[in-house]
Amino acid sequence: MCSTGIIYDVSMSNYHCLWDPDYTEKPARFTRVLERCQSLGLIQRCVDLKPRKATNAELQLGHSQNLIDILKSTSNETNVEKLKELSTRYDCVYFHPNIYELACLAAGCAIELTDQVISGRLRNGFGILRPPGHHAMFDDFCGYCYFNNVVLAARHSLNSGVKRILIVDWDVHHGQGTQRAFYDDPRVVYFSIHRFEYGTFWPELPESDFDHIGEGPGTGFNVNVPLNRDKNTDTDYMSVVLEVLLPLAMEFEPELVLVSAGFDPAFGCPEGEQNVSPAAFAHMMHLCNSFAGGKSVAFMEGGYFMTSHAEGAALTLKTLLGDPCPKLPEDFTTPCPEIRDAILNIKTTLRPFWKCFQKEDYDVKYVARTIWKGRTEPVPTVFDPMCPTPPRPKEFEQVFEDQLEQWISSTELRKSKIKLGFSSFDGRFVDHMWSLAHAMSVFKNGQINEILKAIKDDEIQSGLAVLPLGTFENLNPLACQDFKRVISININDHFSHVEDYSLKSDALVFSFQPTNQKPSYEYTKSTLKFQFHSIGDDKIDAHLFHALYRLILPLSYEFGPDLVVIRIVQENHWLTPKCHGMLAYLMSILAQGRILVLLQGQPEIKTLEYTAESLIDWQPPKQSINAVSENASNYEVVESARQEACSQWKCINWH
Repeated sequence: MCSTGIIYDVSMSNYHCLWDPDYTEKPARFTRVLERCQSLGLIQRCVDLKPRKATNAELQLGHSQNLIDILKSTSNETNVEKLKELSTRYDCVYFHPNIYELACLAAGCAIELTDQVISGRLRNGFGILRPPGHHAMFDDFCGYCYFNNVVLAARHSLNSGVKRILIVDWDVHHGQGTQRAFYDDPRVVYFSIHRFEYGTFWPELPESDFDHIGEGPGTGFNVNVPLNRDKNTDTDYMSVVLEVLLPLAMEFEPELVLVSAGFDPAFGCPEGEQNVSPAAFAHMMHLCNSFAGGKSVAFMEGGYFMTSHAEGAALTLKTLLGDPCPKLPEDFTTPCPEIRDAILNIKTTLRPFWKCFQKEDYDVKYVARTIWKGRTEPVPTVFDPMCPTPPRPKEFEQVFEDQLEQWISSTELRKSKIKLGFSSFDGRFVDHMWSLAHAMSVFKNGQINEILKAIKDDEIQSGLAVLPLGTFENLNPLACQDFKRVISININDHFSHVEDYSLKSDALVFSFQPTNQKPSYEYTKSTLKFQFHSIGDDKIDAHLFHALYRLILPLSYEFGPDLVVIRIVQENHWLTPKCHGMLAYLMSILAQGRILVLLQGQPEIKTLEYTAESLIDWQPPKQSINAVSENASNYEVVESARQEACSQWKCINWH
């Protein structure tokens, strides 16, 4: 079960444009990804699934029989002029004698891989598929796409009993085919980040803007994030994911996540013209994998600069395999004004439909406005069959190659042989952990500093320790000096001096304390302490996660830690077991997975299990998190803290 599936067929490279040798949709888009994944040893670590073609009945889940028949009629067609003429009827499409067979193969592979994941035979999966699919519509080919792989996989999953699906589309072009397929369906959230530029960027559709949020019962379930400028960065993309996708997906609670993984936002792509690093795709995949208990499937879509395309795909697969995310190569800073406007427009428009956005403090009088600078003439009926993106001069290409080579060569792809170091004062926990862990090293009771040293030396990937109450001082502050920058998250019944232990290093400390009094916070540049109101058996899961995506994660990205330490006192069990696991999973995106979790007291067995699974397999809890609470006062203190902190932190300084 704890496996990542891979599916592809080498024949997917067997088509190209017969009349334009410079067409950007070319076989190298497939072969370069396969070569890079093989060179990193990733394919060998996956369960290699047998590829298959989609049946006609499966194709009808997303397409008309007329469309299927048109594509089938091109099979073995040798008249190039006839294929070229047919291509003029569709926007950015070329036909080839092999295209019907290969489009059926890509669709069948998408369905097969997804079926393996929803059935529980695989944990997650990656489809290296060509042709791509997200532009293909019910009765129309479009944008290098013939059959919509992700739509067919989603429809198959819904028919198989999956109740809620999140589709994340980070391809630089809007996947209008996927949007139209589920526009009125509340079982599917379609979330797309795409270049728009007020309608002047292809596919130049008004429906690609933020105000198209679904219709009928699907209203509020379609989310478009339009990028209204080029050269967007890792900060811009990650800000969208943290500010919009993370809270919305937590509230939606999907049972399956499908990713249209286009790598054309990557640096150097002539179509995307964005500045997203290959490493950023690993971070986005890690966060997408946070939901549905890690049941996620990514399908390759676009990507037209071969080096960044292949590297982005390989790092996405590496993340699905449970390897730590590499550090982002550039500083995390303030998102550009166009991104900030897009995020605010989306939240304002979706606020009536999602409680998570109703909890945030921003100007409720703000009016979201659409701006259209796109074409006003009718859509043409005859299209140019030549490549829409002309080739660039070789010296221009080399500039991008040199920058990518610098990023790739300086990116540490960390992978320790032993996933987890474990220590416990209670032998029963050690015995239970042996039944869970296949890659664990046991340390003696109290050897926290030894665990830290092993993390530093890459002997183990992360650490987990169970300590008796009142013994947190066993962690020698000097041990943290081996790490230049430390983030500490502390959840306790009371604040004390030990929470500032890591200030011996350059540290950022977040502390949380439940109280039956009025909630409050204390803020300095290096410490942020919250008191959340809680009575009786109330848990603080929802408020912790609100603080996580509004403050902890963005500030942590800007801070750039070398180590994350989470300390949770187990005396009154203020967090649910699954919350422990989700917190560990989300924070493991930082510091290349160098994370130490300390549980003080007697944790519940489920707490230990969820936390260990998150650290051993980078697998989030299978159960959903209670992401929304009716306790408004706790949300208010988080928003007040963010307002105070924004003057000192670029990532949230949006004014």
